[in-house]
Amino acid sequence: MFTPYEVIVKTILPAIRSILVRELAEKYGYKQMEIARHLYITQASVSYYLTHSRGKYIQEVAKYPDVTERIKRLAEKIHREKPTKEELIKEINDIIMYIMAKEYICEVHKTLEPDVDIEECKVCEAMIIDRYK
Repeated sequence: MFTPYEVIVKTILPAIRSILVRELAEKYGYKQMEIARHLYITQASVSYYLTHSRGKYIQEVAKYPDVTERIKRLAEKIHREKPTKEELIKEINDIIMYIMAKEYICEVHKTLEPDVDIEECKVCEAMIIDRYK
């Protein structure tokens, strides 16, 4: 059984980064090295996100307009304010916690692990204690 953290690391985080990379490249015209510098990742990682080698669960995250909007606002903030590494980590973590609070993570978990009973599981709910509801 996957823990919520495993689901996040395997699916949610790469999808968020993939959306951010695409937004910075397409909307703001950033080159791969610029994106890497602003996201504190390697240029090779940026390339992987752009070629769909990473972030293959992007559809699972992008189907929620409220989440996509949050990610796009973060891309705009990156473009406008150039947040520090710590600020960026906090912003991405806030998006992840929102995804958990809205129980969107449950469907992704079900995709990874079809046997999981998402109706009975209350792990994420206990972890976030109604933080975003």
